[in-house]
Amino acid sequence: MPVVVGIHKRTECLAAFLEIFRISGMLTSNLHICALTILQFVGIVYPLQYKAILTAKRQRLLIFLLWAVPLAFIFIWFIATPNDGLRHPNCKLTFYGQLPFRLSVFVSFIVPLLATFALYGNILFTLLKEKAKCWNDLRRSMQDNYRRRVKSNLKLVWTTLLILSTFTFSWGVCVLYFVLVCNDGCVFIYRYSITFRVGFVISSTVNFLVSSFLK
Repeated sequence: MPVVVGIHKRTECLAAFLEIFRISGMLTSNLHICALTILQFVGIVYPLQYKAILTAKRQRLLIFLLWAVPLAFIFIWFIATPNDGLRHPNCKLTFYGQLPFRLSVFVSFIVPLLATFALYGNILFTLLKEKAKCWNDLRRSMQDNYRRRVKSNLKLVWTTLLILSTFTFSWGVCVLYFVLVCNDGCVFIYRYSITFRVGFVISSTVNFLVSSFLK
C-alpha cells in the first residue's frame, strides 16, 4: 500500500512483528528438513543406536529448539540497534534494508541447507554401497529381507530429496534475492541498480515460487 497505492502507514510495528514470524518461519522450515535428514541419517547409518541416540525426550527438545532459536535470533536483530526496529517509536526498519541483516539471514539459511545435502549424499552413498554388496554370504530369506529394506530406504531418501529440491528452488531463490537486493550495501541497490518495476516482477515471481512450494 505505501509503494503502489501511496497510502502511508503511521507505524510499522505490525509489519515488523509479521516479518519476524515470516523470516523465522522460513528458517524453521529449513531446520526441520535438516532435522529430518539427521533422523534418517542416524536411522540408516546407525540403526542399532537409533533409539539410544534419538530418545523421545531429545526429539521433543529438538522440535522446541527448531521453533525457538530462529524466532529468538530474528527478534534480537529487531531490537539490537538503538532507535531502529522495535526500539523506534514507529518501528522504523532501517537495518532491514541493509546488508548485515540480510547476509546473516542468508548464512543462517544456506549453512543448514548445505549440511542437509551433505548428509543425503552420505546416506545415498551408504545405501548404494549396501545395495551393491555381494549377496553370497547371506541366506536366501535374509537376502530378500535385506533387499526390501534397502529398497524401502532408497525410496524414502529419493522422495525426501525431491521435497528438498523443491524447497531449495523456492525458498532458496527467495533468500538469494533477499541478500542480493536491498537499500544499502548489497550487490544491487533497490530503485538504483534495479527499478521498481523490475523489482516488483522479480519479487512477485519469488513469492509465487514460495507459495507454490507451500501448496
